[in-house]
Amino acid sequence: MRNLLKHIAGRLVSTETYERCVARAALEQEFRGLAATERLSSREAVWDFCVRRIGPDLRVLLLEFGVWQGASARYFLRGFKHPETVYRGFDSFLGLPEPWGGMPKGWFNADGVLPEVGDARASFVRGWFQNTFDAGVEGAKNAAPRSDAVLVHFDADLYSSTLFLLTKLHREFDEYYFLFDEFAGDEARALLNFKQAFAPKVELFAYAGARLPNQVFGKISNMKGLYAPPK
Repeated sequence: MRNLLKHIAGRLVSTETYERCVARAALEQEFRGLAATERLSSREAVWDFCVRRIGPDLRVLLLEFGVWQGASARYFLRGFKHPETVYRGFDSFLGLPEPWGGMPKGWFNADGVLPEVGDARASFVRGWFQNTFDAGVEGAKNAAPRSDAVLVHFDADLYSSTLFLLTKLHREFDEYYFLFDEFAGDEARALLNFKQAFAPKVELFAYAGARLPNQVFGKISNMKGLYAPPK
């Protein structure tokens, strides 16, 4: 009977519905501890909390995946004041590569135009993440050899893009702070699947969102060489 129900559900339930269910289950089970962390009033309040927690005067390597018009880039560059802070923003600047959340392919299109942020510490890597990640992140690390902390801002929206980034970052850094911008959905599912495959330590510090957590701040320790099967 159970196998029959699975078979019927697989035919009747759309992939989109299934993905929403998995994301909601991830919030209620795997990330239920988020509710006990600092709940803040807005996206900018989470960003401010992040800057204070890391330290505004430290040398920070900032990697942002999903830039669009550069609002968050300008915000973080104002917040992290050290002259050796380095910002790299990754984006196609051509919008979404596929429909997402009711938005059509091409939404957030900037016509390939890079944003103006007015800060010499910032530069942008234009193209799809799968094509630009390796050289772009290597260049960012070379530009910030003495960084005190790494902050990754995940604003890629899509499950596929977010999971790709999490798995690639596993090779690059032992640990880093993170910000998710649309957590209650594809990003939560991507983090869940990344945890299942790589078993990192994920710490959650703060979030904002009226009904569900959208902006989430935390830290990933990749525990490379320390994997142990769950008990």
